[in-house]
Amino acid sequence: MASNLQAAYCAVRELIARGMTCAMALVLASAALPVRAQDPGAISGQWVAVDTQAAQERGYGLLPGDWAGVPLSAAGHAREYLYSSSLISVPSRFCRPHLSPWELAAGIAGLNFWPVVGAGSRIVAWAQGSGFINPPMMIWMNGMPQPSKYADHPAIGFTVGHWQGDMLIAHTTHLKVAAIRREIAYASDQATMTSTFIPHGSLMTGVYILQDPAYLTQPYIFSMLYVRSSSEPQAIGFRAPTCLPIDVGIPADAVPFYLPSKSLVVGTMMKFYHIPEFASAGGADTMYPAFRDRIKDQYLKTYHTFPSAKNCKNFCSTPADLLGASATR
Repeated sequence: MASNLQAAYCAVRELIARGMTCAMALVLASAALPVRAQDPGAISGQWVAVDTQAAQERGYGLLPGDWAGVPLSAAGHAREYLYSSSLISVPSRFCRPHLSPWELAAGIAGLNFWPVVGAGSRIVAWAQGSGFINPPMMIWMNGMPQPSKYADHPAIGFTVGHWQGDMLIAHTTHLKVAAIRREIAYASDQATMTSTFIPHGSLMTGVYILQDPAYLTQPYIFSMLYVRSSSEPQAIGFRAPTCLPIDVGIPADAVPFYLPSKSLVVGTMMKFYHIPEFASAGGADTMYPAFRDRIKDQYLKTYHTFPSAKNCKNFCSTPADLLGASATR
């Protein structure tokens, strides 16, 4: 056992040294650990996301134009510069389900797993839901065939899964266009998602890998830690509320968008935080700590009089501050 743990530790160190993110290193290095017997009960139940994670996804959300850490391609950048967040207020989109499997994974809600039992008391799928109002994602475990590439893309996509020891690994296709972070950067309907759920007692780690040949140049990796809140699974049905489109001042025949080079989000990170566009615009380089280390000295030298340059640690201003309030945090 000790030798296996040492092998996993060495594997993680080597992968990180090569520039691999810690979440990916965790998944790959897990092969060096002993394979434990499958225990479906280890994942069944309700799980709560730890509040200290993903602070920028909570509350007010991200500042528009902050794509750092997202490996956007040229096409992904072009889409972001043309996109207007007012698009979701168009009457034809107002009642559209807003959550996709990726938004469920990278969001702030917890997870809920319960088994779907078929003939002979055999578990044919695991349903994954959340506190948000959305249909649960079905993780088919019974060899369900892959739909045609021309098939419809439902809100929850199509997911098949398998056990590796007591880790549940799910692969999702047929996704809709959805935000990678909270209304920041979008993945196309060609994207695929691999989810690995690793239970360890009262804790569970979720590692999510999003690949998109259209808008990303590399896989985008996200991890979350969950704490068990109940040992008993509780099925969540689809509770779609009555949707009442309202007039928000956008004509029914108008489609909000920005013309090329006219996007209002360009330069926002430079304006408020003195973070240059080549850093905030994202790209594969911005995913790794080495990029931060490379620009840190230049940033502090150039903007040594900027209040947050030396004192701000993370997410130091609210949108109210940015709009003119004097208080900062």
